[in-house]
Amino acid sequence: MSQVGEEQNAHLVFGGVDVVDLAERYGTPLYITDETKIRTNFRNYKTAFETVDTDIYFAVKANGNLAILRILAREGAGADVFSGGELHLVKLAGIPMDKVLFNGNSKSEEELRIAVESQVKVSVDSLDELETLSAVAREMGKEAEIAIRVNPDVSPQVNPKIATGLRESKFGIPYYEMISACEVAKRLPNISLKGIHCHIGSQILDVSVFSEATEKMMNLVEGLHERGIELEFVDFGGGLGISYQKEKARAPTPKDLAGAILPTFEAKMNSLGITLKLILEPGRSIVGSASILVSRVNTIKLSPYRACGVVGQSPTAYKNFVAIDAG
Repeated sequence: MSQVGEEQNAHLVFGGVDVVDLAERYGTPLYITDETKIRTNFRNYKTAFETVDTDIYFAVKANGNLAILRILAREGAGADVFSGGELHLVKLAGIPMDKVLFNGNSKSEEELRIAVESQVKVSVDSLDELETLSAVAREMGKEAEIAIRVNPDVSPQVNPKIATGLRESKFGIPYYEMISACEVAKRLPNISLKGIHCHIGSQILDVSVFSEATEKMMNLVEGLHERGIELEFVDFGGGLGISYQKEKARAPTPKDLAGAILPTFEAKMNSLGITLKLILEPGRSIVGSASILVSRVNTIKLSPYRACGVVGQSPTAYKNFVAIDAG
């Protein structure tokens, strides 16, 4: 987390600032963001991956606050967007369009047109979308730069609801179909295949799963290379988890992530005699520790009923209600 503690007057401190003072000055509910922490978190990624050509594309879905996006733009970040609205925000923030990837498994034709007109890269999620994008770009008389999203069938060891790289996931083209999908992309008009992309899940605490994903992605790079299909980048997505409770195990760092990805990434490039850009899409690991929500307690209701059936609760504990102004 950011610098959070208690002063002698028992006031919470965040980023070196008295939270009570801020609440009294601006009112509640109040979001407080530590700009220094955002910059530090971003720079930790850049430092961890400095041995290779790396771009950090912030996952806008993690926090689309325009002020935060502008901070990251000044740090040199790119952006991973999931909608036309998010693309509009990153334009306002000043993030270069050549460092934006338009993601998602259900883009409308209008969103594809916006992506092509804006000259951002499109992460193609299916062959159906690939054909639609080709037709849209041809109609516009423009070229669409794309990555193809891979479903690598890698378990991120997280809740299935946030696991996006499993075989049964709705995202991406199955791993065993990727060679043929890339060959289709190379044949279609107004399509320029630039890279491959995966994202295996969110809130990942075991970085060894990234090693497995990297192995599969780089084997795919090799298979494409053998068929004369050369790429410019590989995007490994995001998903690095953070700690929500102090008593839990230490959350992995960007340095840990680099240790899981870089050995295989660099070794395969060297063996093939090629150079690739590496792209990452961190979200919560950039902003999750950099903001807090401050609220006031409006009422406390003492309940006469025991909290029966609540895991970890004493059988004599009572269920009480604390109503706050944040909802």
